[in-house]
Amino acid sequence: MKTFLPGDSLPAYQKGVAKLARAVRDGGGDVTGPLRDHAADIAGAVMNRGKQDEARLIASLRGAEAGSAEPVLPGDVMSLEGDAKRTAIQDAFAKLAIDHSFGRLADVKVPENLLPLFRAVKETTRAVLGVAREIERTGTRGNSVARKPDTLRPTAGAKSISSGRNEDTRRIRREAAYSEFEAMIEALGLPLLITPEEAKMRRKPLHFGRATTKDYNQTYDNAYEEYEGRVVIHHSVEQRYSEDQGGFIDPTKIHSLEVLRGIPLELVRVLHGKIIQMEMNDFRRRNADPSEQDLLDFASEIDARFGQYFLPVIE
Repeated sequence: MKTFLPGDSLPAYQKGVAKLARAVRDGGGDVTGPLRDHAADIAGAVMNRGKQDEARLIASLRGAEAGSAEPVLPGDVMSLEGDAKRTAIQDAFAKLAIDHSFGRLADVKVPENLLPLFRAVKETTRAVLGVAREIERTGTRGNSVARKPDTLRPTAGAKSISSGRNEDTRRIRREAAYSEFEAMIEALGLPLLITPEEAKMRRKPLHFGRATTKDYNQTYDNAYEEYEGRVVIHHSVEQRYSEDQGGFIDPTKIHSLEVLRGIPLELVRVLHGKIIQMEMNDFRRRNADPSEQDLLDFASEIDARFGQYFLPVIE
């Protein structure tokens, strides 16, 4: 079953969310159907890992039923065979996940090992609900009409004004992202952010290693089995600088364990998708032609500022 399980890779998950959003748009705003399919895919991916994870998923669903209005998992599920058993488990997870996504159940009633998955469905819900609300507001569906390109090239003055506006927009987005993240870590009981000045004093030298495979998920999971399925893998040095993507750094360095970081699923949307991405964008604007050492120095700065939220923690 083709799925986009959180933890596989952020781009794959983002593409999956985009696909769901399109399904909602094309379906005129229906949210429940696409979300249910997504949740079922997540449960299927968990079961694909093996019998131990399947049993753990079943046990967790039994615990989660306590917060539901009625039982969702058949009492004889263990005696079911093949597709019947798989379908029953996926249906149960989908129902509970969607209930949680829409706030009808409290997170505290979800077993700990399923929390990242439920939260991932919640994030997906926010994305597709946004599309549904836009459809309701505008009365449109399908692709929007493309804007006609300007016929005149902007003047130097217009470019300057545009640049200033872009800078203002970036500043506003940055402030909003940091405010959102601060509220998130407070709610989760995580340590407060440290300042860039403090980070400079904490920064430690960072060096590349040598990966034996380009499968960085495997490299990370082999080293940190306890975090498998709980994180999205972040490259401290962006993959765009890899030789196989038009860059100048050996891929075995880019994918080495020394520069791979695990970002918890519950923090991915804001910490990885907004804050770290914004910092990387700013770095590229300041450094059009960085050296390998420039990239490592910037990566060590990110470690110093945000490493306390990674898995494992970067001290």
